[in-house]
Amino acid sequence: MDPDARIAVKTGKARKLCYLAQLSVDTSHHTITHVQADFADRKDNQCLPKLLGGLTGRLRCLGLSCSHILADAGYSSGENYALLEEQGMTAFIPPHGTYKGGPEGFTYDREEDCWLCPQGKRATFRKVKVEPKGNIKKRFYLTTRRDCRGCPLREGCIGKGHEKKVEVTFYREEYERVIARLKSRYGRKMKGLRQATVEPVLGTLTNYMGLRKINTRGIQQAQKGMLLAAAAYNLRKLLRFTPKTRQSAVMALPRPSAAASLGFFGLENRGEIKKRTEASKEELLYSRVVQQLPMLALVFLLW
Repeated sequence: MDPDARIAVKTGKARKLCYLAQLSVDTSHHTITHVQADFADRKDNQCLPKLLGGLTGRLRCLGLSCSHILADAGYSSGENYALLEEQGMTAFIPPHGTYKGGPEGFTYDREEDCWLCPQGKRATFRKVKVEPKGNIKKRFYLTTRRDCRGCPLREGCIGKGHEKKVEVTFYREEYERVIARLKSRYGRKMKGLRQATVEPVLGTLTNYMGLRKINTRGIQQAQKGMLLAAAAYNLRKLLRFTPKTRQSAVMALPRPSAAASLGFFGLENRGEIKKRTEASKEELLYSRVVQQLPMLALVFLLW
């Protein structure tokens, strides 16, 4: 029995003991830049900080850096967005489908830090809440009973309650910046680039590099197996790599004569150049006439 293995629960797949393989891939040459083994009962967004730390440390040792992070929606969270911005990285990670920027029909007032309902009443900020499950930070807004008393929309808004409670993620501004970035033309291009970069590498590791099963016990041994598979993948890429370099050829030309050198650099008299040109034209005309002499003699004989 493996004490570190966990049961992974995925829709449409059987439950079994396994590990999570988290890896980062370079978009330029599809080289694996970092790989790590993690517990299978963790979410992808919980594994991103550790993966990011290993990646930046490895690149720093090589004198390299990372400026853009591409990932799927499983790695999205407000904490991850804030972490990437803190480290100066641009995130192209779509938010999860459950994200809501605020209550439906309400408008956010940035200057007053409050939410305006369709009737113009304000839900003001009260405190920051931390949910026990997952330690998720949220901003808590609340209206007053006097504002909601006699409101024509009260039944569909708060039901039997006395005031409207609004809970919004603490990292709403980070979410909005990422959403605006993904809606741009460059953001759509980054989405296609991620799919064409990571998926082929995962398929190769799973089907050809032995990562479909881990034949060891313990997360440390699983980490070694993933490192060996990643090293084999990178070595295979290196052996097939052909650098695109230009080949230059050098040829020695014969040394020109003194007269030619003078003419080339413009030191010869223009009159001499004109005379030589006219003489060459006369020689060309004479050679053409000589070539036509046999034909003229044949014509005279036939006549």
